[in-house]
Amino acid sequence: MYSEFCIQYIIFARICQSETREEKTMKSKFASRLRALGALVFVAATILAACGGTSSTTSTSGNKLAPGANFKLGVSLTFNNTDFWTNYISYETKFASQYDATLIGPLVANNDAAKQITDIHTLIQEGAQALIVNPVDSAAIAPALDYAASKNIPVVSVDVAPSSGKVFMIVRADNVQYGQNSCKFIATHATGTSGHIAILEGDLASVNGKDRTDGCNQVIKSSYPNFQTVEYATKWDTPTAVSDAKTALSTYSDLRGIYVEWSAPEDGILAAEHAASKFSPVGNSSHIVLIGNDGTPHEHALIRANQLDASISQPANSYAQYAIFYARAALEGKTYSVGQSTDHKSTIVNLLGNLEDALPAPSVGVAQGVWKAFGETQALRDVSLDVMAGECHGLVGRNGAGKSTLVAIFTGLIRPDRGVVRLGAEAAPTLADRATWQRLVACVYQKSMVVPSLTVAENVFLNRATGDDHGIVNWRAMRSRARQVMLDWGFDLDVNRLARDLTVEQRQVVEIARALSVGARFLILDEPTASLEKAAIERLFERIRRLKGSGVGILYISHHLEEIYDVCDRVTVLRDGERVLSTSVGEIKQDRLVEAMVGIAPQQVTEIIAPMRVNASTRPRLEISHLSVPATLGPVLDVSFSVSPGECVGLVGLQGSGTATVADAVVGLVKPVSGEIRLDGKPIHGGRVDATLRQSVTYVPEDRHARGFVPYLGVGENLTLCILDRLSNWGVVSRSGRDRVAASLVEQLGIVTSGLDQQVGQLSGGNQQKVVVGRALAGQPAVLVAVTPTVGVDVAAKESLLNVIDAARDGGTAVLLVSDDLEDLRICTQLLVMVKGRLVKEYSQPPWDRHELIAAVEGLEPTSTREGSE
Repeated sequence: MYSEFCIQYIIFARICQSETREEKTMKSKFASRLRALGALVFVAATILAACGGTSSTTSTSGNKLAPGANFKLGVSLTFNNTDFWTNYISYETKFASQYDATLIGPLVANNDAAKQITDIHTLIQEGAQALIVNPVDSAAIAPALDYAASKNIPVVSVDVAPSSGKVFMIVRADNVQYGQNSCKFIATHATGTSGHIAILEGDLASVNGKDRTDGCNQVIKSSYPNFQTVEYATKWDTPTAVSDAKTALSTYSDLRGIYVEWSAPEDGILAAEHAASKFSPVGNSSHIVLIGNDGTPHEHALIRANQLDASISQPANSYAQYAIFYARAALEGKTYSVGQSTDHKSTIVNLLGNLEDALPAPSVGVAQGVWKAFGETQALRDVSLDVMAGECHGLVGRNGAGKSTLVAIFTGLIRPDRGVVRLGAEAAPTLADRATWQRLVACVYQKSMVVPSLTVAENVFLNRATGDDHGIVNWRAMRSRARQVMLDWGFDLDVNRLARDLTVEQRQVVEIARALSVGARFLILDEPTASLEKAAIERLFERIRRLKGSGVGILYISHHLEEIYDVCDRVTVLRDGERVLSTSVGEIKQDRLVEAMVGIAPQQVTEIIAPMRVNASTRPRLEISHLSVPATLGPVLDVSFSVSPGECVGLVGLQGSGTATVADAVVGLVKPVSGEIRLDGKPIHGGRVDATLRQSVTYVPEDRHARGFVPYLGVGENLTLCILDRLSNWGVVSRSGRDRVAASLVEQLGIVTSGLDQQVGQLSGGNQQKVVVGRALAGQPAVLVAVTPTVGVDVAAKESLLNVIDAARDGGTAVLLVSDDLEDLRICTQLLVMVKGRLVKEYSQPPWDRHELIAAVEGLEPTSTREGSE
């Protein structure tokens, strides 16, 4: 030790001869180490003198801590005056109780390595049986670690790794990836495609500072070579970082971004930008991208204020939890090895001779520079998107924009042609490794994936019901585990119920529970509210908020933009396979978001022609009199109304109100128990679809996947399924005639397809819906029954579909439109409201008062008689 002291002193004396900024940093580093070594010599000599050269600390060797026994845990931190460490300390207090630890400290070194060594000695003398240390300096901490080892005191290093000396475990996230993510963000969000990026590095003597800087340089050099990084050594000192930012602002006219490796200097950097007249809010063309590291509440406020672009979040909760976890594990005599997987989705690795629990990176899902083509169709072009732990990230875009393709890549159904996909801290596995995909990511699709004949518990553990040595499944244990999953995540659902008896909302809960039970922390929700009523949507949003609070990252796909604003933190827009926008939800207004989706301003979107008024003397085309359907099929009680040629009657109600059942009865899918349905005065045979088709009644079903199309048939075949008799001669279908009709419908509806022979199952959801509507209109029907015809489609596609339906009405078709989407109801000439199987109100004079209509649908108005609106 004495020789090391002398060598350090000689080096220190030599570097004192010059005073450049970088050399001052080095001098300060060695001065800190000198004080640290001097403190250690002094403390050691004092202890030896007082104790006669023997230790008074009780050794833990051979005396393992009993399960449930309390232990004393000393804590030494570098700082406690930042948001991140304030959060860490609060979590530490929480988890100390969970792991039966009595905390001593934290003692705070205030970035002084010598003081930290003294603090560690103090903690040991006060009876600490284990230590948690956040090292000031990765190298200078070594003598203190040696001292702790001599006393058989296990040490867990948190956030910063020592470069020498032994610890029981390092608890730390992937700091290289922090740097990579930060500088990738700058390069992809900067104004222009070249320029300088300033790295305000913490301290290259710190493993964290070195890793973050290395990560930044790696990603710029490999992926964005037109940018050039400039490093500034700050030694985690805020005034130095602000001063260096001023230097960068004055030196580089093409400064595109600043990466500050911790959060404290951000306010000073912003002030420096203002002083230099170089501040411009996020989103402006002259904006200099600023990204920090920690993910503190103050940073979130700066992001909302359009001052800070982003922050790479550090898991303060995980740091606190697993630091205490490993301290206890050391005292209990537990051992770990390189390559060992943990129970919290991480892996034990070797870092500079010590074991490290490499906690998952904060991003749960990352797609970087992804390309994907299907034949000549380029589905994705250089798309990048990341979903952070604890956030809900909205993904929006028109049908065919590439959303479904990106989801398929994120879930391992297809491989990108180019680009990188990461799930948490792991590279995406091979497509064949389904178990790993299921462990890392799960998707809840529009179409329910639960098995109706199985119970809730069986669906939760589908394909994962493990048996004993003889392969016999312990059903009781499985049900118990399913109940625990429901309890852990706040889901109120009987695990013994058959899935066929569940509502759409409850089936969705089962799918979310299935994903969480595997351990997936990246959840993709694809149009999750498409079949939910208002109250169920609110419950879903509350579940999403709880999931976010538990660190789950959610990719939320929806065409309902109000939902993006209700529940999402950030939003990404895809258009024609490219990412055109990615921003905080609070930073963008809805009209700009629509413009990004469709490529034109909202006022330019084609408007729907106002419905023509119907002559009162016109004879009804469709008449329904006193219709009743059994409650088991959906309650319909004594319903009567009519639809005339050129009229669009809207049937409105919550899910289960009976509106869809009325539609099913009209097209022959449901046989009424009483009442009559007439077409042009002639009865329609109840319960016979073939009879209604012959009478020119066509149907757009509620569930396009189950009833709307044949997925393995081509676009042309699906569009003409209902008019094959008109295209046939002696039973042989005319291919040219079919293609002529189909091509006309493709053009009319704007269906995006590679050709008439492309399978409909390969189309995006919105284009599939266009095929369904096109098939229903192919034969110019007398009556069109359309149930939620625009469900799951984007803004522009919705306008297109409504225009087509409105044109059919204008041509004399009688339209019965069943929908609870107020936008759909704009084309109606009359509205009928159903509540619990009964017609309760009629609106016959458009436009409709939205608030009054919603109140009626929710059953908030008297359910007495049908009335005309004022």
